[in-house]
Amino acid sequence: MKQNAGEESVAAGRLVPKEEDGEEDEGEPEGAWIDWRTLVKYSGPGLLMSIAFLDAGNLEADLQQGACTGFSLIWLLFMAHAVGFLLQSLSCRLGNTTGRHLAQACSEHLPKPAGLGLYCLMELSVVCVDVQQMLGGAVAFRILLGVPLWMGATLTSLASLLLLSLSGSEMERIEGLFLILVGTMTACFLINFVADVPPMDAVTDGMIPQVGPRSIDAAIATLGAVVMPHNVYLHSALVLTRGSGARTPKKIREANKYCMLDAAFSLTLCFLVNVAVVASFAQNFYSTECAFEAGEQPAACVDRALARELGSFDDDDDNMLCSIKGELGVCTDIGLHGAGDALSSSIGNSAKYVWAIGLLAATQSSVVTGTYSGQFLVDGFFNVNLPMLQRTLFTRIVSMIPAAFIAHTYAGEAIIEDAIDQWINMFQSILVPFALLPLLILTDSRAVMGPRYANGSSLSLICWIVILSIFCANIYMVWQTFKEWSEYLGDGLQTQSLRLVAPCLIFGTVYIVALLTLARMLTVSTRSTPTMKKTTLKRGS
Repeated sequence: MKQNAGEESVAAGRLVPKEEDGEEDEGEPEGAWIDWRTLVKYSGPGLLMSIAFLDAGNLEADLQQGACTGFSLIWLLFMAHAVGFLLQSLSCRLGNTTGRHLAQACSEHLPKPAGLGLYCLMELSVVCVDVQQMLGGAVAFRILLGVPLWMGATLTSLASLLLLSLSGSEMERIEGLFLILVGTMTACFLINFVADVPPMDAVTDGMIPQVGPRSIDAAIATLGAVVMPHNVYLHSALVLTRGSGARTPKKIREANKYCMLDAAFSLTLCFLVNVAVVASFAQNFYSTECAFEAGEQPAACVDRALARELGSFDDDDDNMLCSIKGELGVCTDIGLHGAGDALSSSIGNSAKYVWAIGLLAATQSSVVTGTYSGQFLVDGFFNVNLPMLQRTLFTRIVSMIPAAFIAHTYAGEAIIEDAIDQWINMFQSILVPFALLPLLILTDSRAVMGPRYANGSSLSLICWIVILSIFCANIYMVWQTFKEWSEYLGDGLQTQSLRLVAPCLIFGTVYIVALLTLARMLTVSTRSTPTMKKTTLKRGS
């Protein structure tokens, strides 16, 4: 039987579905709640999708959350993973039900100019994540090999090219590669966690919702780091490599059920790893003096010698002194660049090398998934089937230029480079609604999904609340950012107010109009144009 467009896209993206050795797929046995053989068949896409929850941006947010706010925001980390599961479940349902991944569905329901604009935003998301991973990989190579950052960024790109060439296009090899990378980073971060285990009652208390006024920025950064726009597009394409046989209601229900279980298991592992990172830094660098009394934002309690080395403390500075684990320190910021040395000063010298290996595994896995995300975006919006080698070279060159510029320009200025990582996380949060709006509108549509598989009213309401919450958080974040800028640019209260309000109004107007326009075009288009077709879930080409 002929493949549908979604499955052809998988082949075009050079991801070859698993083979079944010529055996007929009998599916899930009748009456089984969970059939483990069927679960194994559908497992894999969740693992690749979950990498976005463990990349350098998440590690940056985790360590700052732990060091600056302690265990108090672990509940928010859990909620972010729960929201991620909700959104990824919609993504896999779209792919399984319609046989199209999200980029294809958007292309079908949007005018070409709007589709081009949406593609540019999502491609920009991929490039920003790539830059973040290259900088994170550069830090890891600097710790492990002692090379400068620009050389570390180059080595990160070369390593990702090597991994892509070794993994090939077969799903078994790709998933095997990611099992190794995820296993490596999980082991490394758990080793540092076990090296100085925090009190478990403090960790469990962190599951009680609480947000202080000084923790809002950290909370928004956590949400921005966990929910990645391009990852929604990736998952909807990866699920097309699973399932076989006629696209019957039973097969669609089976695919949706087991792909959601696959995502749930993978995200549970991600949550535990993220908690381990938060707990490690909370145990070793959180101080109430720095969290509640130092400056306008919470800070970490870091050894003075290390803070001086990172350029965040000088003997003439008026940084507040603090005490952590009986040692005298100074309240200052901490990021990826100083995390390894900070762990070394607190846990032991080997801790920074364990951290670097885990960081390197995280960045390499994220770079590979970013490459596949970009391929599906190009294929879906333009129906251009770039060979994976060309796609990889393109993304490496595009991301190396800004990463190399940052590494050269701000070499030795760890505070600036860490700030760039935080800005990328915030920028990703701004882009998130442009991925979630199409996903929610398409899965809400009965014309697209069919009456049986469209979102129910309760699920739809929850998803809209999530999008509105992210939107409000973005507005707050932009306001705070422009407020900080005005403190440096303004020379009087009136001047500051004008410089603050005007950019916020311009940005807010453009942002809202763009989102409303996108929502309107998709809503009008999906009322009458079905995406779902009677096709098959055939494996292989």
